[in-house]
Amino acid sequence: MKPNELHKELIKIRPGLEEFLDRNERKRNLALALRSIRKRAGLTQEQVAELTGMKQNAISKLESPSGPMPNTDTLHRYAEACGVVATVGFYGAPVPPKDPKKKVKKPRQLVSAVCGGEFPDEKFQVAMAPL
Repeated sequence: MKPNELHKELIKIRPGLEEFLDRNERKRNLALALRSIRKRAGLTQEQVAELTGMKQNAISKLESPSGPMPNTDTLHRYAEACGVVATVGFYGAPVPPKDPKKKVKKPRQLVSAVCGGEFPDEKFQVAMAPL
């Protein structure tokens, strides 16, 4: 059975699975990226934990496809331990005009290395680049 067919079958027999997968898509993508970065750096979860000052089970939760999204400080610590730099970008988020009477005609890109919270109506991307 092909992976796509298996996915469709699982959704048929497990009520709520599709909603769960949709709800956790961003966390799953982030977890896969984090795991990939760590493996490319040739590190174990234990080594990343030691380098970040976190516990191994916290690193495991970061790399888990479900659960809460980590804050940006945690992402930066993880990235630094793996020898990369994390950049958080927001796309489609309108930049507030200096004059509140003016309307924003076109959304611009905001990029910030220090931000917190989650914007459910906006797309965001976490990029990691070598130091």
